[in-house]
Amino acid sequence: MLKKIFLLYICSVLIYAQTVSTAEQFDILAKNVVKRGNTIMATGDVVVFSPTYYITSNKAIYNQKTGDLQLFGDVNILKDNKEQLLSDESVVNLNTNDIEQSPAFSVHKDTGIWVNSKQLTGKSNKYSLLSSTVSSCDCVDPAWSIQFSDGDYDSDDQWINTYNARLYIKDVPVLYIPYFGFSTNKQRRTGLLMPTFGYSNVEGFYYAQPIFIAPKDNWDLELVPQYRTKRAWGMYAYYRLADSPTSLLQVQAGYMKENGQYFDNYDLTNTSHFGADISYARYNLFASKEHQDGLYVDLHWLNDIEYKNLEEVDQTGSFEKKIESKINYFYKTPSYYGGMYARYYLDSSLDNNDETLQQLPTLQGHIFSKESYLKNLFYSADIQYTNYYRRTGIEANRIDLLIPLSYSISLFDEYINLSFKEEIGLTHLDYDANGDPRFDNGTFIQAKHIISASTDLIKPYENYLHTVNISANAVLPSLSNESGDLYGINSTDTHLSPFPVTEENKSISFKVNQSIYDSSSLKQIINHKMKQSILYDKDANSTLGNFENNLTYNYKYGTLSNRILYNHDDNKIIESSSNASFKYNDYYVKLNHYYSKETPHSNKLDSKSYIFDVGTKFNRFYKTSYKRYYDLQNNRLTKQELVFNIDKKCWALDIKLEDSLVAIASDTTDAVRQKIIYLQLYLKPIGGIKQQYKQKIDRQ
Repeated sequence: MLKKIFLLYICSVLIYAQTVSTAEQFDILAKNVVKRGNTIMATGDVVVFSPTYYITSNKAIYNQKTGDLQLFGDVNILKDNKEQLLSDESVVNLNTNDIEQSPAFSVHKDTGIWVNSKQLTGKSNKYSLLSSTVSSCDCVDPAWSIQFSDGDYDSDDQWINTYNARLYIKDVPVLYIPYFGFSTNKQRRTGLLMPTFGYSNVEGFYYAQPIFIAPKDNWDLELVPQYRTKRAWGMYAYYRLADSPTSLLQVQAGYMKENGQYFDNYDLTNTSHFGADISYARYNLFASKEHQDGLYVDLHWLNDIEYKNLEEVDQTGSFEKKIESKINYFYKTPSYYGGMYARYYLDSSLDNNDETLQQLPTLQGHIFSKESYLKNLFYSADIQYTNYYRRTGIEANRIDLLIPLSYSISLFDEYINLSFKEEIGLTHLDYDANGDPRFDNGTFIQAKHIISASTDLIKPYENYLHTVNISANAVLPSLSNESGDLYGINSTDTHLSPFPVTEENKSISFKVNQSIYDSSSLKQIINHKMKQSILYDKDANSTLGNFENNLTYNYKYGTLSNRILYNHDDNKIIESSSNASFKYNDYYVKLNHYYSKETPHSNKLDSKSYIFDVGTKFNRFYKTSYKRYYDLQNNRLTKQELVFNIDKKCWALDIKLEDSLVAIASDTTDAVRQKIIYLQLYLKPIGGIKQQYKQKIDRQ
């Protein structure tokens, strides 16, 4: 009996699959199939499938003349293996792909977005939605949802428009939006990005709305107009272009206009703040095969530091007053290297930039170390030309040439490595007085012998490996010749201080680098480095250079490390840096302490500070951390921040409380202290909002 039913079932499928004539061939499978005229009725575990659809229901009625397929009971429609539609009753036209559902529940496979509608109608892959709810959270009790009276969905463009939308957190309405549209995929497209809201006690209400324009895959433009009610208004623009697979161009510009009392209260230098930044990196412009070349451009210009302070709502901290712009190009072969560089410095603390020294350009040529006709005898060469330029003050053209010749051997079955190097260096300076006192062009030539000896030892134990590297290096100047005015050699005139020349005296240095490794994992447990030098002056009087000691201990839960510099003449530690870290499961602690001391024989400045960082991750989705920067030398808090983060499947929330010093462009104030509360809510994957509250409380 079961065999007969199965044969009848297969025959029904084959017969009615052949009799159906539509724009797209499809098959109907069911326990019972009946055909009356142009109508086919299927009941019991109905399955309809085609290249576009996979449909299941309890009952289906198909009209061969109109192409309408009526579905009843537990209707499940999967279209293009992406969109899933669930309902009690549906009508699908298999000729035109028109669809009607009441009620309708649809799920987008890639993003997890679902829409529950009172009624859904679709024509040519465009759907109208009535009295709907959309979310990506749990269907029964969503953490967030958007309810709207009507909307539409374009399945080709994968975009939803909603009207009279209300944002709900759980069952609580929190925001009404007359219109809200969003994408159901992650493809780059033109539209509005996440807005930022904020409030400051001195800058007023803040609003910024990024507008993203992406007409092509290889470039886009982002416009960010912003308005601060008590302070300023303006806009920043960002342009990005990938003109080749190995390059990226980024252009940024902005303008902000002061319009409130903030300018007077803080004695700002300018009523308008503007600037521009250009960044470009590209590799293999002209090189091929074994050659390499690259271009890197990083240009910055601004009229004052407020251009940077106003750019981002979460942009805090100090900026360098001397801003560097640079252009680098190099071409490299297995034997040679050539480079062209340019450096331009903009000192925002000065009224003009006439006295700021620029390097326009620097040219470099280098021959990589090569073995000569004699085995183990190597030579190389490096030459560099720099044009030091400025409008006011002395300028110079500088040439530096270095030619080393080295010979290395191994002794005692490679236990001892010896290296002998002859090095000739030349520096020539061609001065341009440019209104300052005139100086004679300077030339300095120095030759020196360099002797190096080293050994690498390893000792295995049952559970550990001990490695030791011991090296000694002796520099013995053989001759030198000088002419003209050279700062650091025969002149102390500060006009020449930007062009120093160093004469290397006799010196001997010793280094020890030892480590202990775990023999099974080969992970480093302890590393200890020591360095000491003996320096000689022209009269052969010797002094001990700074003693350097580095110690690092890596243990199961973190790292402990310390670096010190000890000055023998002052009999003091002139610099110390200590770091400690601890991590256990989802908890971590980091501590950094820095200390430096100004002494008669050191080039350090008095400084003392620490950084403390602690955080944890709990319950899978939650993170919190606290970070503190403290200047012990001036007994003031530089920056502290408390961060709380929730990152769940369908939503994320970031909260940050920050207290920091911020540099400003003022005639009377270097920095102000400000307290900020950041809030960012992200509803995955449709977007979210940023918010900040800022309070400037005093001047520093």
